[in-house]
Amino acid sequence: MSVGVLVFHPQLEHSTVDQALSRAICDMPQVEIRDVYKLYPNFQIDVQTEQEFLAAHDHIVFQFPMYWYSMPPLMRAWEDAVFTHGWAYGSTGHALQGKTYRAVVSVGARQEKYSETGEYHVTAQTLLKPLETLQYNTGMIWEEPFIVFGGSSLTPEQLLYKQEAYRELMLRYEN
Repeated sequence: MSVGVLVFHPQLEHSTVDQALSRAICDMPQVEIRDVYKLYPNFQIDVQTEQEFLAAHDHIVFQFPMYWYSMPPLMRAWEDAVFTHGWAYGSTGHALQGKTYRAVVSVGARQEKYSETGEYHVTAQTLLKPLETLQYNTGMIWEEPFIVFGGSSLTPEQLLYKQEAYRELMLRYEN
């Protein structure tokens, strides 16, 4: 089973968490990683190439940092461009049906800030609802998100633990 990982980080080279997560899985034979900001720095998305990438994988991972309680701008533009009517959804849009997908999200703030009674008055899972909702039009199967909270204050040991947990998650897709 193949896993297509789409990394949407505008400055991946400066990211401690997303770089570490990507390194943790980059040598796995079932995993193909795409640095989408590196591919499309001017937001000129090659729709056919991206659709071919999605079609070639059984499992899709959207890896990104939480930006202002949402996804980075290129990720939103990519979604609008790639998930076309007649391909991803609609009466003839079945290309993604049955594929699993999940969000792998890095969040700078600690988890306690993301709760109904926390500083932001909302959970990270609630903020991910737009991604979860894709399943209803595309026929994809939403899987539990993998969220790394407190990215700006993780110790090296904590970051290593997150890398190992991410790798374990990807090992589930080996067969």
